[in-house]
Amino acid sequence: MSKIYLYNDLYLPTFPYLDIPLYNELKLKNPSSYYILQAGDIRLFDKILMEKYMSLNPIIVKNIQEIPNLVGKDDLLIQRFCYKNSGGTVMAIAKSKSKKVLALDPAAVDVAFRTCDARYLAVKSEWMKSQVIKKYPAQYEKIFVTGTIHFDSSLNIMANKKQFMESYGLDTNKKLVIVCKAHPGEMGQQKNVDNEYKDIIKIINNKCQQYEFLFKAHPSDYSIDLPQIPGVIHKGAVYNNCASWRVLFPEGIKVVKPEEGYLSFACADLVINVRSSIGMETPLFPVPLINVNSHKYLVNWPKVNINGVMKNI
Repeated sequence: MSKIYLYNDLYLPTFPYLDIPLYNELKLKNPSSYYILQAGDIRLFDKILMEKYMSLNPIIVKNIQEIPNLVGKDDLLIQRFCYKNSGGTVMAIAKSKSKKVLALDPAAVDVAFRTCDARYLAVKSEWMKSQVIKKYPAQYEKIFVTGTIHFDSSLNIMANKKQFMESYGLDTNKKLVIVCKAHPGEMGQQKNVDNEYKDIIKIINNKCQQYEFLFKAHPSDYSIDLPQIPGVIHKGAVYNNCASWRVLFPEGIKVVKPEEGYLSFACADLVINVRSSIGMETPLFPVPLINVNSHKYLVNWPKVNINGVMKNI
């Protein structure tokens, strides 16, 4: 029987067990399925994560360049969409050895205008598939429309708003606003975008006394406090290698715990967004969404002009 290998080079604090349900499903379909981790990975370093991932009986490699050698001619290697970093390296080596690689698109909207070395690609929508074919007509042997895998977890949220607000020390008699931050690098791509967050918080504090708020950072923003080991990518150079909220709000601000992003949306009365792709995820929950100054911040993102890509609900 052909074997299936699952390798994810990037640990996301916001979805710490993102690919475990996928692996379990693969194992049911094909008992010869294996999860791969690099020695020293954060998922083998943190005690709680290690308990979860060691239960998968992973194959642990010292060097990522060993991974393509595990994959036989008729086997399949599954990775997230990668065009650089360690995942990209593994994919490039696998391609040079004519190995079969399926790249998943767990989140990246930019899969439409970047490419990777996979033979097969899974994308979030028929529209995304059409854009990939249009841009890279001969790049992939087959493209599957699967949806976005981390959206699946939104179906399992058990929300208790009172309990959630109490856990952050908020007044449960007030309404709750979640203010969403874009990728830390966006400051360099859109001038003055960080001022929007400061202004929003100032307005809530001064003019919206009936509201409490929490600041939801971007997934890569949460990684800044993790050690620089395999599985962790630090992208905090914009803020001198600090978390964005510590620079933007030195006086302090309450931040949504990384793994509670979807729970915060399920409990919120309003979500306020500036430029973040979270505007595409918020509609998974019955909560109003305000995209601030989207006429300015969608100038070069997404890379296509589609009315309603980011809409107020």
